[in-house]
Amino acid sequence: MWLVPFASMVVIVLVLLRPDPQLPIPTPNRIVTDMVGRTVSIALPFKGVAVTWAARASDYLSDTGAPEDIVRMGAVKREILTRSLLGTIFPALLTKDTIWDTKPISRGRGPNAEVEALLAFKEASVFLGGYRMVPVFERVGLPVAGLKWDDKSNDVMLIGLAKMHTAISGHPERGEVLIERYWQAFHLLEQELQPARLDSQPRVLYMSSMTKNKRSLGYWNRAHPFNVYFPRAGTENAVLDASEMGSPDAERILLTDPDLILLRDTLVIPNSQSPAEFMADPRWQGMKAVAARRVYRLPTAFPVDMRGIGLMPVMVRLMAELAHPERLRPNVRTMLRDFVLADFGYRMSEDEIDAALKLDENGDSAGFDRFTRDYQKDKS
Repeated sequence: MWLVPFASMVVIVLVLLRPDPQLPIPTPNRIVTDMVGRTVSIALPFKGVAVTWAARASDYLSDTGAPEDIVRMGAVKREILTRSLLGTIFPALLTKDTIWDTKPISRGRGPNAEVEALLAFKEASVFLGGYRMVPVFERVGLPVAGLKWDDKSNDVMLIGLAKMHTAISGHPERGEVLIERYWQAFHLLEQELQPARLDSQPRVLYMSSMTKNKRSLGYWNRAHPFNVYFPRAGTENAVLDASEMGSPDAERILLTDPDLILLRDTLVIPNSQSPAEFMADPRWQGMKAVAARRVYRLPTAFPVDMRGIGLMPVMVRLMAELAHPERLRPNVRTMLRDFVLADFGYRMSEDEIDAALKLDENGDSAGFDRFTRDYQKDKS
C-alpha cells in the first residue's frame, strides 16, 4: 500500500518538471481606427505608409512631421511637395526616387487600380486611400486606412484626420497637441474679437474664378464644411441659401454683392484669377467689394497649405483681421511663424512668410498692408 502514495508523488514531480507548452509569440501590432470607422491592425516593426488615391502626402506630413514614414506616393505628389514649403522643410524626401513609383494606384485610377500593382507595394505597413479604395485593398489582403471627408463640418474632418495620421505614425500625443491648439487658437480669437458684440458681420464670398474659362465659377455655400469658420472670423457667408449649388453663373454671384471676396487658391486648376485680374474683369465691376478693393487671395495652396488642422487657425485669423481690422491687432505673421516652428522645428524667413501670405497677389488690395513685415514698425 505504501507504493501508492509514493507513485503519486513521482507523478506530481514529473508534472511540475514538465516544460510549459510553447505557444506562438503573438505578432506585435498597432491598432488604429480609420476615418471610415474600421479597425486597422498595423504590423510592427512599423515599415511605413504608402500614400495612394485620394490621400495627400502633405496632410500626413503636416499632421505627423514624419517624412521617414512615407515609403510610397505618386509622382503628382512629388511635384506638389517640390513647390511646397514642406519640400524645403523635408528636402531629403524629394531625393528618394524609389518613393515616387505609384502611378498605377495614384491620381485618377482609384478603385480601377490593378491588383498586381497593389501587390507590388507590400513593403508598406499600411496604405492610405480614399474610402472607395478600401474594398480594393481588402480584396488582396493589404492593410488600408480609409479616408472619408465629413460633409457637414471641417472640424470633424480635420480632427479625425489628425487622430488617424498620428496614431498610424505611433505618436497619438502629437495629434492631441494639434487638436488642443486648434481649439485654443479659436478661443483666443473669440476673446479678442468678441463676435457676439459685433453690430454687424461683413458678408464674405469665398469663390473661384478663371481667367480663360469664364464659365468655370464656383463658391462655397452654407452647406459646405468650411462654413464653420465664417462666424469664428466674425463674418457671414454671403451665399444665403444652403441648398444652392456650388457652381453658379455670373449673375448669381453678382446678386450676392458681398463686402469681401476671398479667392480660392488651388493645387490643380490653372488660370485662377488673381485679385487684380478679378477686380479688372468687366463682369464684377458692379460689386461693392470690387469698388472697395476688398478682394483677396486666400492662402490655401502654394507654398503653404493652410487647410490642415495645424494652420487652419492662422487662415481664419487672417479672415478675421481682413473683416475687422479695427478690432484685432496684427498677429498673422507671428502665428504662422510660431506654429510652423512648433510643428516642424523650422523657422520661416520673412520672404517665406511673404510668399505664404500671397503678398505679391494681395499687395494692391485694401488693408493687406497689415500683413507686411514692416507694418508694426511703420505704425510705431
